[in-house]
Amino acid sequence: TQLSRHNIIKTWQHTVDDFVGLGAQVFFPGLRAHDVPHLATRVIQLVLLKAALLLGVKVTLGECVVGVAPPGAGSDGMWQAAVLPVDKAKAHWASAKGCDVPGLDDPYADGHGGVQPSSFKPTSKSSKVDYYEAAESQDGAIHRNPSTSIPGSQLLPFGTLIDCTGESSRLVRTLGFDRRLVRMGTAIGLVVNALFAGEPGERSIPEVRSSAARGDWRDTAAGRLGKEGIDLENIEYMRDPHASTHFVVATVKRETLQKHGLFLDPTRPSVGKLVAADNVDNEALRRLARRLLLAVGVPVNAPFARHNPVHLFDFSARGHLTKHGRVLRPEGAERGQEALFIPAGDALHNPFWPQGLGVNTGIHTGLNAVWAAHCWAAGATADAALAELTMGHTAATWIAKPTLSTPAAAWTADPTSRMWRDIFKDIAVADAGGARGRRRVTERAQDLLQLPTRQQPSAG
Repeated sequence: TQLSRHNIIKTWQHTVDDFVGLGAQVFFPGLRAHDVPHLATRVIQLVLLKAALLLGVKVTLGECVVGVAPPGAGSDGMWQAAVLPVDKAKAHWASAKGCDVPGLDDPYADGHGGVQPSSFKPTSKSSKVDYYEAAESQDGAIHRNPSTSIPGSQLLPFGTLIDCTGESSRLVRTLGFDRRLVRMGTAIGLVVNALFAGEPGERSIPEVRSSAARGDWRDTAAGRLGKEGIDLENIEYMRDPHASTHFVVATVKRETLQKHGLFLDPTRPSVGKLVAADNVDNEALRRLARRLLLAVGVPVNAPFARHNPVHLFDFSARGHLTKHGRVLRPEGAERGQEALFIPAGDALHNPFWPQGLGVNTGIHTGLNAVWAAHCWAAGATADAALAELTMGHTAATWIAKPTLSTPAAAWTADPTSRMWRDIFKDIAVADAGGARGRRRVTERAQDLLQLPTRQQPSAG
């Protein structure tokens, strides 16, 4: 297994500080914690992996959860996850649904992918832009005889299973999670990864954040490219000194891509099918990518990265699940414990990369999931643990930089330690039926109302 993703992700300073607290500057001594906030995907992965190993977490690479099994003989009353090696997992899903395991072979499924409006079958449409995609099944991932339905699988007992496998998670789709999709205008992204060429000053190339929405955009990289017939909505350039890579991401107009001969069949009916790998002229794509690199100052002799050098993606729609978790309960004659299944990160809520929220909100949804698991393990009922999860996710919808608690060193899994506490008071009032208090105030809401007021931190 290789951690070969070169993507660099915009972050908030609070997020960087949290990773510093996990040892990021020990693992990567040259990490600039107080520069323009961003982190490379590979750095995030390695910091989390190394911190987990130091804490005694057992890590298994190259395997995939393909289903869950209710308590049975030899399980000590616990639910179990059925695990297969990646290649066998792909074959299992292909035979079960006629498709591959999403996310396993798509390096952009965790942050720069996009749900494709043409690919879903809405069960209802609430407006011109909102759709609801029903789950494929309620219990399709529950296997009561996994030795037969998933031959060769290893069974691992769990009390809480947290799914962070991305927006196309097969478990989410087959455990009853519906999804709301918001369709926007055509939006096509272009990602370029290149290696350092070893030229003098290459590590000090100014980073770029250029948008057509800015008043001075004509003097920026986007404006210069526009004069050359390459129309962009925005372009960003960052670099990862630890992997010696340059990273460019841009929103490119469809007409520009077509004019430069990128599409083998420009008449395909949807954006998703238009930018599919089998419809893209890779040589034309690399020529366009090179012009973007040159526009932001990357040397002409900087080679493209070996893994994931250039990639087009469609983010014309984004979605989020309509519920935050599920209690898995034994049925009929089955005896044993309940368990929690919780999607987190992109599996819960698709990011919209120009907003720079993806990894920031993803970290909070992950911590919220951990908090729910902690509450469940500490003796709360499964339903109460899910209520904690919902509270944290509701607060996270308010997230903007000023609403986070500071400093990040004070963060715990408890969401009330990470976000402005007055948010939780407002949530408690809403749970009580508003200012008139028409509904009974829950015990947790009472606790939230008693939280000491914390002044909203400054944006700096």
